[in-house]
Amino acid sequence: MSTVLVMSAHMDDETLGCGGAIARHAAGGDEVHVCVMTDSSSTQYPGDTEKLQAKYAEAQKVAKILGVHEVHHLDFPDMRLDTVAMADLAGAVIGLVHTIKPEIIYTHHPGDRNKDHPLTYEATMVAARPQPGHCVRRVLTYEVLSSTEWGEPHIPFVPNHFVEISAHLDAKIAAMACYTDELREAPHPRSLEAIRVKARDRGMSVGLEHAEAFCVVYDLVR
Repeated sequence: MSTVLVMSAHMDDETLGCGGAIARHAAGGDEVHVCVMTDSSSTQYPGDTEKLQAKYAEAQKVAKILGVHEVHHLDFPDMRLDTVAMADLAGAVIGLVHTIKPEIIYTHHPGDRNKDHPLTYEATMVAARPQPGHCVRRVLTYEVLSSTEWGEPHIPFVPNHFVEISAHLDAKIAAMACYTDELREAPHPRSLEAIRVKARDRGMSVGLEHAEAFCVVYDLVR
């Protein structure tokens, strides 16, 4: 059994990016933790504590569907991670890594359009730097529909790791359906139809039925 940490800037990124892989890890006996960097609410709904609590509740429903062991909320300001010192962002992630000791970490692609995403990546990489005795042996980045495809052209998402998720695609779809404020109607890329189409496309690109695609940052064999 491995301990897996999924870093997510907002409540929904983890499902869009690697919901299938999360469910597959959990089904295989791995202990999966999700860490949400921001409150996912304060910019769009300032001062609305009811909305924030509703989002927490949605995240718990998603965790149950995907088999997540625990969701950790760091509650930095939504869409304002660039106002927080990197030492504080990274320090919070370092603390979590020291506590749960993950062997595998999934995080955002550094070229994403939403700037909370690359900042989450940077904080994660500070915490995941390989060093003697460190618990982390593998780091992967995932793609988020409506952000990664419109990211920085000089930092393209070029996947080199694919995970078959046919047995878990329905769980991913059901999980994303919980995030009612984030869903859009097709042909928007953040629609349930688009999620299914993307999984089919990523799968067919490597001869699988349905897949999620990732970039391996590093993979250590000790």
